[in-house]
Amino acid sequence: MMKAKLKILFLLCMGFFSCSLLSVEKTLENKTFVDYNCEDYVTRSQDEKFVLRYFAGLKALQLCKTEKPGLTFDVSTIPSWQKRLFAAELPENNTALMTSAELSTDDIKFKIKLEKDPKEKMALYKNLRQKYRNNGKRTAASKTTEDILNWTEKLWKKNKKDAVSQAVYQEGLLIRIRLLWNENRHKDALKLISRGLKNLKLYKQPADFYFLEGRIREDLKETTESLLAYENALKTLETQTTVPTLFDREKLIWIQAWMNYRTKNWEKAAAEMQSLSELLKETGEISRALFFQARSLENLNKTEDAKKVYEKIITDDFYSFYALASYNRLNRKLPAIKTLSPQMTLTIDSELTFLTEEQRGVFRGLIKYGEIDYAERSIPYLSSNNLQVFPLGLELAQTAERYLPLFASFARLSNADKIDAIARFGDYIFPRVHEEEVIKMSEKTEIPSSLIYAIMKQESAFNPKSRSGADALGLMQVIPALAKSLSKKYNIGYSTPQDLFNPIINIQLGTFELKDQVQKQNGQLTYVAAAYNAGPNALARWVKEKNTEDIFEFIENIPYDETRSYVKIIARNKLFYERIKNKEIEQEFPISFLNLVSNN
Repeated sequence: MMKAKLKILFLLCMGFFSCSLLSVEKTLENKTFVDYNCEDYVTRSQDEKFVLRYFAGLKALQLCKTEKPGLTFDVSTIPSWQKRLFAAELPENNTALMTSAELSTDDIKFKIKLEKDPKEKMALYKNLRQKYRNNGKRTAASKTTEDILNWTEKLWKKNKKDAVSQAVYQEGLLIRIRLLWNENRHKDALKLISRGLKNLKLYKQPADFYFLEGRIREDLKETTESLLAYENALKTLETQTTVPTLFDREKLIWIQAWMNYRTKNWEKAAAEMQSLSELLKETGEISRALFFQARSLENLNKTEDAKKVYEKIITDDFYSFYALASYNRLNRKLPAIKTLSPQMTLTIDSELTFLTEEQRGVFRGLIKYGEIDYAERSIPYLSSNNLQVFPLGLELAQTAERYLPLFASFARLSNADKIDAIARFGDYIFPRVHEEEVIKMSEKTEIPSSLIYAIMKQESAFNPKSRSGADALGLMQVIPALAKSLSKKYNIGYSTPQDLFNPIINIQLGTFELKDQVQKQNGQLTYVAAAYNAGPNALARWVKEKNTEDIFEFIENIPYDETRSYVKIIARNKLFYERIKNKEIEQEFPISFLNLVSNN
């Protein structure tokens, strides 16, 4: 009898214990990792069925050192791809996670003094320079480029035949030359180019020097000398053993064709643009070359030939800026999005069957438990096939509102697949996050919501925690110094840079900055986009120096590659937001991007 009672008691205890474990697991299932404590991570790390047990084990090692000093977790059992993905969580890396943004200038300068490896020292110098630039200390940033040059030249003189010393010295020269150029010290920059070519003659890697000489002589209106420098760059490109850092062959050929266009050599420009279009592979770049071929033909009064080129562009390219602008040149509206019938050319494996069960579990587990940054970072580890990256990016966008992988994979799709993707998933490729606040600010400032979204999409891909190398923060990438000024002007509750990670505050500040720029630029949105990206001072210089009343030519004359691309992307994004919101309406290319207005 006693044995029977003990057996019943044992079974009851076991049942209670089992129920307790189930209760704990159920509780943990309903929590994201941000709510986990040390014990929760330990429990999960010991559960072999838990898809993120390795991540939990690494977090337990970090968080439970005090509470459980004897805690162990066998890191060697972690699959290699997960070990690479979670490298920052590995015990040996925990003490080296401080970023350059968290280091003070004194910290970086101290590290520079101690560093012996030339490549690492160069990286530290560049971090220091960026730190000064982020803090608005232009003089200190300029002095740092001079220090870089002095150090690298001294290093090179000690051993002129050492390949590392040669490469580091060349980088130091190029950094300094570009700064002198940006400061409009053209003659000083040209002198430094001559010095670099002379000193590194044996190195035989001069293409970047010739390229910069060409750009600088362009600014000086020395057309013949500029073309000669570009020809030298192209010749040396064919023979030097390293890849240039500032350009590639296609970019150089474009510049040469563009110079013929600018100097109104229409026959040569048309021929070169045609040849360039046959050389290029990226659809948008092909459309750019063909667009200016058509413009050249128009200037030759070959109107019908030009129309045929514009027609070819819009047939072959659904998405790029110049494809959309071609409708404007043909005096036609863009077709309504509703007329795009899904062709189902883009195969979407929504079950992610191309992944192993373990990979699917980790990817979806990271989303479920709130580790969205890691979910986004995991995608390159899971696949490099763009047609597989697209469904991964789509699932991340649909379940976690994290869009960058989807945007990046969409950009790499074929023209036909882009059309299919927009027809089926346009609201994810052009999402409207925080719509209530965007509409509110749009109404308050009279800035179109499509422009606010266009900026937000390009600046941060809608990641509210986004931070740029220039220390711009949040959805609309607002710089703290500007935020402080805007908050006082418009009475917005902003105190510290961390506030810029708050979507509501960021959208308010970013939209008011757009409002100010729209007023300053008299509604000319190409100028507004350029000012938002490069700053109003740079824009003012370009507007003052412009020698054209044609906005397409003005854009291509912008000296900053990033800004030149940016203004085109913003125009494209704005138009697609309007097309997708009003799917039944034909749209015109936004005239506010095209009409040049007086800024006086």
